[in-house]
Amino acid sequence: RVYLLDAPTPPDPDAELVEKMARANFELAWPGCDWATWADHTKDRYRTRASAVLAVVREHEATR
Repeated sequence: RVYLLDAPTPPDPDAELVEKMARANFELAWPGCDWATWADHTKDRYRTRASAVLAVVREHEATR
């Protein structure tokens, strides 16, 4: 038997865009700091915000 939980998670098509948006926002907040040296839990806060912003933009575009 194959269970849904065993299925691989499909790649997020927005992952690269979200990462770029998160990094850009981070660099605005912390100029001169190196994104690569920060912990994932800190980066995840910026990624979560970037995903939320992207969702709002897409919702807005869909209603045009």
